[in-house]
Amino acid sequence: MKNFYLSLISAAGTFAYIILIAWFLSNASNWFGKEDGLWAPIMGLSLFVVSALLTSAMVLGRPTWLYFGGKKREALAAFFYTAGWMVVFLIAVFTFGFFGR
Repeated sequence: MKNFYLSLISAAGTFAYIILIAWFLSNASNWFGKEDGLWAPIMGLSLFVVSALLTSAMVLGRPTWLYFGGKKREALAAFFYTAGWMVVFLIAVFTFGFFGR
């Protein structure tokens, strides 16, 4: 049961990070203006790489720790619980996105 709640926290943190990045991207042109030079793709790709690093750590960190600690069954449970919570959040986003307008 501990994996169930810890995976909810992990998925919620990942979802909060996604919301933060979406908010940043939707307001970036207002803050920085329209950039057509070299720096815009560099910043975009850097944000992508850092986001991949952070979200993979949030989703895979605990299952990896458990797996290499010899708790393979708990690691798989933690991973699939986290994936399940992410699907729940995704369904909620689509539901509110389509029907919430």
